[in-house]
Amino acid sequence: DAKAGDVVLAPEGKHLPQIGNKAIEVIQIEFKSGKTPRWTTTAAEIDVFKALVKEYQEGNWASWSKHYADTAKTFHNTTTGITPAALQERHQATIKKLASYRFSDKEIFYERVVDNNGDTWVYFWATWEGKTVAASQEIVVPVHIALKFVNNKIVREYAYYDASKFADLK
Repeated sequence: DAKAGDVVLAPEGKHLPQIGNKAIEVIQIEFKSGKTPRWTTTAAEIDVFKALVKEYQEGNWASWSKHYADTAKTFHNTTTGITPAALQERHQATIKKLASYRFSDKEIFYERVVDNNGDTWVYFWATWEGKTVAASQEIVVPVHIALKFVNNKIVREYAYYDASKFADLK
């Protein structure tokens, strides 16, 4: 529908066809997005998350804490944020009551998403498994964690799981 002298905006990769038997001259400028994909299952941030999980399972708290920005806040089943250091203390207090703990290798999922604000998030779904020291009771808890990254550091962590499973640990 364009006439001589018109400027036409077309999506990336679209080209104007030649119409009829008359020659046309077109100056076409394409702006390639060059942006990171909005969704992926492989990314540097996912590698950081996998390292975080590994270090949590090994109790390597010095390495674990290095993945967080100095200003990071964590929110586990709450709207009140705490520092990664406070979260680490909570994890360690829980772990003391367990003979073993880990995330199951079955059905563990990571995905990185760049949201409409340009923020980078990694989402994680897995099943946490543990066994108590006192009663050898098995605990199985589905977990969802969302991490917001800036410059490959975690700045926000939101985790959702059934915390009541840990309330009566002795």
